Amino acid sequence: MPSRPVRTFMSLLARPLGMAVLCAASLTVTVPAFASGAEVVHVRLPDPLSPAARSVKYSEPLEGALRREGIGRVLGGSTELSRDRRIVSIGMEVEVSDLDRGVPFVRRALRELGAPLGSMVEFERFGLAVELPVHE
Repeated sequence: MPSRPVRTFMSLLARPLGMAVLCAASLTVTVPAFASGAEVVHVRLPDPLSPAARSVKYSEPLEGALRREGIGRVLGGSTELSRDRRIVSIGMEVEVSDLDRGVPFVRRALRELGAPLGSMVEFERFGLAVELPVHE
């Protein structure tokens, strides 16, 4: 029996930004009390890591760096699976207090954490979807 994509919270968030999530096997979402002016940045990494490995390699170090700078936090993460249920990529949702400071900080931090080529950050600016590569 062929597998079907699973609709998830992440896919509902991703659709307006033009992202596709085939199947999220693991999704940890914290529903925040958003600060006034806080923005959400979506991160896509073509890195086939388990949820635990994603947390150790990316989420926890990025969370610490964002909090030390006082500019944001990691809200949650996702795992995208292929039709044969192999991990193909991962995602994270990051809240930043200021896009002008937060986006460059997140991109730089992800490069330092070893994000692979093809990694992207996505956010909305003035009502338009913006997608930037992590690597310039």
